[in-house]
Amino acid sequence: DSLSMGVFGNGSDSGLPMNSGLLFTSGKVVDAIGPNDRPDTSTDWNNPGHELLDDLTGMATNDASGLEIIFSPKENVWLSFDHLFGSEEFDEYVGSEYNDGAGIFLATMTLPSKDPSFDEFIPDAQNIAEILGDIIPTVNNLAGVDANGNVSGKGYNPNDIDGNMNWEYVGSSVLTTSGVQLQSGSIYYVGMMVADASDGIYDSALAI
Repeated sequence: DSLSMGVFGNGSDSGLPMNSGLLFTSGKVVDAIGPNDRPDTSTDWNNPGHELLDDLTGMATNDASGLEIIFSPKENVWLSFDHLFGSEEFDEYVGSEYNDGAGIFLATMTLPSKDPSFDEFIPDAQNIAEILGDIIPTVNNLAGVDANGNVSGKGYNPNDIDGNMNWEYVGSSVLTTSGVQLQSGSIYYVGMMVADASDGIYDSALAI
């Protein structure tokens, strides 16, 4: 849905670790505007998810939002993304089936294709959006619950009600940069996306 994606600016003034970029959400993009004033912001679009995010989260996904691109660089280039994943599924649903997630998926077709389609690339797509080099951005990968019921994790930032990070999501990943070397003449698929897992409520977002 077009209402689930947009651009943002002045993020640094709002306590975000990114100043500007693209924002994809499983709900309404306007609902991402902070401060965090409730723990359960939700829009259920009743839209489908994406098979790459199904595999990523281990669940059927819903309300996928993102951008898919097929392109061929004219010279060797280093492609990199700053990315931040946030979700309303923190902290109550850490460790549950509501494992919302996000990805920056990359696939390569080394042989020229006259008219490549997205379906040609998806079986070989790999997620390059790893937090701190080894954590795939899903709710359950970023955080866990200890014996005392406390939620924490490497690469996880809580954002309590009226917290310092001025967006709606209860928690997020730390800001991470992921990149990959691209070769001149090869054809590439990049899919940047986020989705709800198991249901369509408690929104999540991917900022790039």
